[in-house]
Amino acid sequence: LKWCKETVAIECEPAEGLTATAIASSLQQALLKARILVLTCGTYGHVLRLIPPLVVTQEELDLALDVLVHALASIH
Repeated sequence: LKWCKETVAIECEPAEGLTATAIASSLQQALLKARILVLTCGTYGHVLRLIPPLVVTQEELDLALDVLVHALASIH
């Protein structure tokens, strides 16, 4: 996890037979289903980049974090 001003980057690593790129893509899709926009970046598309708007509320941040936690738990 890397934090730079208003940007948060989560670098995925291979796990349980999945590539880091597959994990990042799976997390991105789960977040998009919840209407949370994140980008993948990095040489192999294995990094999630979250750039919340400057007017984001604490409630919205909590919701996004909950969705991310559930998405991480659901990766097989």
